[in-house]
Amino acid sequence: PLRLSEYVQIHPTMFYNEERIGFLISEAVRGEGGRLLNSDGEEFMSRYSPAWKDLAPRDEVARAIYNEMTRTGSSHVYLDIASYAGDSLNIHERFPGIYEECKKSKIDIEKEPIPVVPGEHYFCGGVLIDNFGNTSLPGLHAVGEAACSGLHGANRLASVSLLEGLVYGTRAGIASSKTDKKEEYFPDILNWIYPNNISTTNNDPLLILQDWNNLNTTMWNYVGIIRTETRLTRAESDLRNIYSRITDYYRNTNLTKDKIELRNGVLAANLIAQAARRNTQSTGCHYIKE
Repeated sequence: PLRLSEYVQIHPTMFYNEERIGFLISEAVRGEGGRLLNSDGEEFMSRYSPAWKDLAPRDEVARAIYNEMTRTGSSHVYLDIASYAGDSLNIHERFPGIYEECKKSKIDIEKEPIPVVPGEHYFCGGVLIDNFGNTSLPGLHAVGEAACSGLHGANRLASVSLLEGLVYGTRAGIASSKTDKKEEYFPDILNWIYPNNISTTNNDPLLILQDWNNLNTTMWNYVGIIRTETRLTRAESDLRNIYSRITDYYRNTNLTKDKIELRNGVLAANLIAQAARRNTQSTGCHYIKE
């Protein structure tokens, strides 16, 4: 069984660039004094978390950024370390990786703010396991982000996943080595039924791209940082339609890696949306706006 599928952690500061895939801007940048600014150059975290401001928990910072982007109609906000770092901080030496990656996009973080946007970061739920990585399916062990050990609760703390992977990985390895080996765990699996038409002309990359765009947009807008009953209801309806179309495509064309990944994506999206709609209590990274 799957547990806590609605708890998808959003990292508040992912580098924003329309021309290349973003990367995470460490929370340590805010820890060293960096401040978040909206598109008008205003600090805004004091409006959302007066006590902690820019050092608020991830979920609070992500929601604040989301609200500012919505309020100002902008596609991102800024994280400014250049204007707030003390004289004793050498930004280049303290954040060499971030510095070099930003330079590739012609952003000098020692002189100008970093464009950032929230981004999906970690799946806190997963396949339910015991203390040794065993699942309810004999012979199947799960570890890491695929598993739900319960350690992360409703909002994973930074680097806890590394410790979880190390401990449960070791335990699962030991447990699996002691499991009786069987020649066939699943003797009742039916043979694959090939479709009548397996022409490669159905491998149109635009079909897959369009489905991914629909899936991504639906999840971000309706099942993203701030959820509502109306958004989740609409998400379930839209995802059912997307699932039906993708499943039909999956079953009636020749299989490719891209098609399998798309099918897996829509299955995961449906599980997350359904779990989110069932859980009406806001906790951690599952936030329901009433």
